[in-house]
Amino acid sequence: MSSSANFVSILTETEIYSNVKGMFKASILPYLITLSLYFYLGRNIEPKFIENNILTLLNQNFYLDFLVFIPMIYLVIMCLLKKNIRHTILVSIFLSLIIGWFLQNYEDRNFIKVLIYGFKLPIENELYNVIRGGGIFSMGTAMVMALLSCGLVNIVDKLGILKLVSEKIGVVKSEWKIYLYTIVVAILTAAISCSQSTSILLTSQIMKKIYKKNGFTKELLALDIENSSVVLSSLIPWNIAITVPALMLDISAVKIIPYSLYLFILPMIVMILKIKKLSQ
Repeated sequence: MSSSANFVSILTETEIYSNVKGMFKASILPYLITLSLYFYLGRNIEPKFIENNILTLLNQNFYLDFLVFIPMIYLVIMCLLKKNIRHTILVSIFLSLIIGWFLQNYEDRNFIKVLIYGFKLPIENELYNVIRGGGIFSMGTAMVMALLSCGLVNIVDKLGILKLVSEKIGVVKSEWKIYLYTIVVAILTAAISCSQSTSILLTSQIMKKIYKKNGFTKELLALDIENSSVVLSSLIPWNIAITVPALMLDISAVKIIPYSLYLFILPMIVMILKIKKLSQ
């Protein structure tokens, strides 16, 4: 269901479930290394427990029995069966609306308004700032960014930059070398555009012809973009991919990045495995 995974799949004209399978395989070793490092670094840190009554408030405000998990269970099952993700999401939303109508105790049952403007509780409710958002309007920024990204790609193409980059890179026969070029392009586009989605779009458009010219598959391009643009964007301090979580946590992005170990380790491990594959 990830927007970035679907975006990469559409741009590279590949099958999303095949991409996810490749992403999962690539993530196992980096994940285990990251887990081990976090365990080691945190072994002497005393945990701090903060008491809150959020679970009590959730039970007071919402019906939280097994039935409310039906949309999520349906979604997971359909994903495991590799069904069309768009249809799956639509049915899941429809099931959620039915459950919300019959089981949840809302004063305002205008779900059309919720779908458009998002959900929010009365301002005096203690959960007002905890459970809110969603809706079509909340995607306004993302949609504008997508339109601007497409316009930027067209400008770059008309200026002949894509052709120039392709000529400069030339013939590449090694997987690790073309992946290295993809990483460089991903970092530059993420830094210039300040957006993960724009970086994905620009990197795919710049590298697509280069991969094809050198005989590499669309599936490899998709996986390399996932292992470059998607993860590395969050290591650019001014990129939306890190500034938004930083604002939510009320902490500087620069303070978060050094602890984002997985984002550093994944590209490194992928590169090492590609080089090792060449030597075999």
